Amino acid sequence: MSGEPVKLYVYDLSNGLARQMSMSLTGRQIDGIWHTAVVVYGQEFYFGQGILASPPGQTHLGPPLQVIDMGETFLPQEVLIEYIESQRSVFTAEKYHLLDFNCNTFSNSLCQFLTGSNIPKHITDLPADFLNTPFGQSLRPMIEGMFGQSQLAPPAAPAGAQAAAPPPTAAQQSMLQDVSSAALSAAPQQKPSVLQTAPNLSTLQRWIQSCKAVVVFFTSATCPPCRTIKPDFERLVQDKNDTNSTKIKLMGVTVDTGIAFDAAQKFGIRATPTFMLFHNGEKFSEFRGASYAELASSVNLLLFTAYPPHPHRKIHQLRGVLDLPNKPVLYSTPGKVDMIYSKLESFLDQDAIKLDDKERSIFDQSKKAVLDPKVTLDMAGWSSLIGN
Repeated sequence: MSGEPVKLYVYDLSNGLARQMSMSLTGRQIDGIWHTAVVVYGQEFYFGQGILASPPGQTHLGPPLQVIDMGETFLPQEVLIEYIESQRSVFTAEKYHLLDFNCNTFSNSLCQFLTGSNIPKHITDLPADFLNTPFGQSLRPMIEGMFGQSQLAPPAAPAGAQAAAPPPTAAQQSMLQDVSSAALSAAPQQKPSVLQTAPNLSTLQRWIQSCKAVVVFFTSATCPPCRTIKPDFERLVQDKNDTNSTKIKLMGVTVDTGIAFDAAQKFGIRATPTFMLFHNGEKFSEFRGASYAELASSVNLLLFTAYPPHPHRKIHQLRGVLDLPNKPVLYSTPGKVDMIYSKLESFLDQDAIKLDDKERSIFDQSKKAVLDPKVTLDMAGWSSLIGN
């Protein structure tokens, strides 16, 4: 069974200033003020104002400076979501601390959960390394004034140490404010509209991959039924999304086959309107015609699959059932045997199944064997009977 790749996205909150100025300020080279996020199952998870998520690389920090392969996870997506939800009370905005409890703390915890691996030490050790410099010590009171007391112990002053570094300048304080603001907010870009258009194949594929549940409306300018169903399509997509949430539950994409020739060819569109529904980037269902009832029914089934009321009821994720042990469940005392066998008899009658003499003998013998341990059941005959 193949796993899901786990990536660590690394950003520099100083936008290159640390690399340029660290030697002169701290006496050692610091290549970046690192912010990290974990990308898995098509989402980028990170810690700032609580635990946040966005499409990979679409936060206000832009594209990552580095992408580190953390391995694979074999945990189902629903287990990941349950873990994230369980950690929301742990990683809150109030608990964020630039030195002690930051985005890298969360990334390390999530990577350990998913793959058993830690993120690189040069990232997690950066706060302690920074505080071990005179410049870091001069900024420590300001950082603690913003985030609270740090649990990192101050470095021991060596014998004959020079006087403490001078207080930070206004420019240095401004830089710290900018870094802190970027680290704490790390907010995703504004939520895109739940209704999109795709003028070509590449744009369509991007939208299909961007959301867990997507319904694509293939239309054309010369199609009267398309104009009839379009308002209902748009209203249905909007109604299925929570306007107060930053998360898109269902995305609707309109494709004009007279413009997006490559998309129509790729998906074999021969008539309009055609609706295609996608779940996690994979085609889920398709139908043709301007039937609102069929559209609504198809969308409801897609959403039921993408967001089941309970993970065990998910249609396409039966991993939990398939992984159950095959050891039989044994009961020390029989239940209501007469009632059970009466029910079995009703099933036989209902399906018009007639047992021959040998099968009837084995069937009756099985009931006796349940009630009396001394009765030996013909297991080969019983296996053949239930196998038929």
